[in-house]
Amino acid sequence: MFFAFDPDLIEPHRLDESTHNTRLGIHHTIDPRSDVVFSAIYQVRDLTDALADDGGAAAGRNRDLMCEIQYVFGGDRTKLVAGLGHFEGDTRITIEDDSSTTKSRHDNAYVYGFLNPVPELTFILGLGADALHSKNLRRTLASPKLGVIWNPFPATSVRLAAFQSLRRQFIANQT
Repeated sequence: MFFAFDPDLIEPHRLDESTHNTRLGIHHTIDPRSDVVFSAIYQVRDLTDALADDGGAAAGRNRDLMCEIQYVFGGDRTKLVAGLGHFEGDTRITIEDDSSTTKSRHDNAYVYGFLNPVPELTFILGLGADALHSKNLRRTLASPKLGVIWNPFPATSVRLAAFQSLRRQFIANQT
């Protein structure tokens, strides 16, 4: 079954988007087994949606800051990773003459221990803590993590994990 395309049914509008990112990353080796890594991202994103027929417009601006510091210690058959993270965002939306602002904050801390009893096998035990605060939501969560990585062959990894988490808001497509 075919449907005729009618361009008059589509409301014309123009969408403009502008994103500006600033990033800073620092890696410091304390000694051959200890490293500190710091990362910060600041993003400003502007979005405008102009409707052609009635002249109405909607606009939004996000300002987000994400920082994280991580300590990594590597032993012969063990590794420890610990870190702190902070995210805060400010979103302002304006439709015609009305506007609203939403602020959010997410702080987290984590520690992971890695044990390699043999080179092909890694056990992972971790704990994370998250605190999320926004206009309508306040949530804290302790998140246990448990995992195993088995490398039966040099080019093959089999992973098994059980964990709980609170999803953080992302900016600048970081992972």
